[in-house]
Parts: sequence; C-alpha cells; structure tokens
Amino acid sequence: MITLTGIDGIGGATTFELNPALVGRATAERPALAEPIASVRTRGEFGANLKYGITSNLTLDATWNPDFSQVESDAGQLEINNRFALFFPEKRPFFLEGTDIFPTRFPMPGQDASFITAPLNLFYSRRIIDPDAGVKLTGRLGGLSLGVLGAIDAAADYELSRSVGGIPPNVLDPFRGRDVGAGVVRTKLDVLADGYIGGTLTARRFADGHGLVGSLDSRLRFGRNTTFRFLVAATDTREPDVQGRLQRTLAARLADPAALIAALDSLPAEAAALDGEAEAAPRSRPRSNTMIATGTWGPVSSISRPASSRTSGSRREPTT
Repeated sequence: MITLTGIDGIGGATTFELNPALVGRATAERPALAEPIASVRTRGEFGANLKYGITSNLTLDATWNPDFSQVESDAGQLEINNRFALFFPEKRPFFLEGTDIFPTRFPMPGQDASFITAPLNLFYSRRIIDPDAGVKLTGRLGGLSLGVLGAIDAAADYELSRSVGGIPPNVLDPFRGRDVGAGVVRTKLDVLADGYIGGTLTARRFADGHGLVGSLDSRLRFGRNTTFRFLVAATDTREPDVQGRLQRTLAARLADPAALIAALDSLPAEAAALDGEAEAAPRSRPRSNTMIATGTWGPVSSISRPASSRTSGSRREPTT
C-alpha cells in the first residue's frame, strides 16, 4: 500500500459559468414585388446566463433576457371542450435546476406517478412565460433543502393589440409596459429517519392585483410500511382592475352610448375578465380566499424505493 503525506490545504473547486448570448435580426421591405428593397431594419438583443456554486450543495442561477429559441417544442395536446387546465413539462434550462425541491405533489398508492393528484402542486413554472430576468437559489444546508426563485415576466395577463372604439392600444391600455413579478420560496426540513416537514410561499403581482399562496406539508414514516402525509394551503387573490379602467377610458372618449357598448363588447375576453372594481374602496375590493387541506395515512407506496436501497443518514422520496 502506498501512503501519501504532506498533502494539505486543498480546497474544493468553485463552479462558475457565464454564458452570454447575442441574437440579431434583419427585416427587409419592398413596396411591391417588382420593386427593389426600400428599407432594411436591424435589431439585436443581448442576454446572459450565470451559474455560481456558493458551496458544493448550494447553487445560484441568474438570467437576463434569456433565449429559449433552442428549447424543444411541446407535444400537442387536445384543448377542445376541456374542463381542466392543460399542463406542459418544463424544458427551459433556467427553470430545470433544482426542480426536485419545488414540487409539493406526490403519487397516491397504486396510481401513475406522473398523474397530478392531491396534494396539489402549488408552483407551476410555465406560468412564467417570457422572463426578462430571473434569479434562483437551490440546494441544501445540512438537513434543510432550500429553493428560492424570483422572476420579472414580460407577458401580462392580457394583450391589447388593436384599436377599440377608435382608440389606439397605446392610449387605451391602463397598464401598458407593466411587467409581472413572480416568486416562490420552498423549504424542506429532514425529520425522523425518512421524512420531512416543508413550507411553500408563492407570490405573483401584476399592476394593482396579486395572488398569494402559502402551504405547509409533510411526509412522515412510521415503521417500515406506514406513512402519513398531509398538506394545508391557503390562498389570497385580487384581480387587477383592467376591465374597470378600460370602461372608464372608453366612457370618457365615446359620447355615443351605442358606440360605448359596441366597444366594450369588442374587448378581448382575457382583459374583460380582469375586473377588480377599483372604484370601491381599496380595502373593500373583491378578493378570493381559499383554504385546502388533504392527507393520506397508509402503507408505503409501491413506487417508493425499498428500505434496503437507502444509505445511512440519507433521505429518499417517492419518484414524482
């Protein structure tokens, strides 16, 4: 056997990645097919992705103006006469890091692990559609798993792309240029031999509306074959007053009642649905509050890893 001596002071490697991106575009126009090109417009966009390993178990990711053009397209799904929302898997690189920390759902015994069942998954990253910037911290600190994500989303909840009642969208839109702020904090603390207690807080804000969700969930194992799982969550939602502001702007500019009614009927459905009734006192504006509680008690799911595959001091969870 060979023994090496005198080796000390060797530190671990630090992960640091910076990936800049530059996208250029040129557009040429001609008045008619037989005429030469009259003008050429060029446009360039710069973006960057950053990854920094704070420790061997804690990673910081940041992105600015990310380019997702090379991401694989979603498989088609039927959306005719659906009574439920469609969900698509996350494929964008920035959101894939630490995806095992944020979910709160788990499969029930005997059911498909990919089927969304109670407790519900409270965070769906695809709701952040077109991020201008984002930052994420994921990893572990001892027995605590931590996930923090914040993003500024350029995709609003509605879009006014045409004139309504003869009023151009840049004049009519009450929240033109406003971005959506979205964030989530998720923690999971290891308890007992193979369990955890977790908490989640999500927030989304656009203009004068917001959506908040807070939850507490846990999975505890008793003996070798029995688990107890539960989730309690509460929500608070207030819609932005898009429809009310559009109606007041149209009423101030259109004197003809028939023209006003026709203009209101031509509003995009997603804009007309956002009615926060801001004329009421701010503290009395309509809001939605919901609380859910669910749990299970029974044998360990068959899709969980067998006890013999666990190593001492580690924690394994059902595959989701």
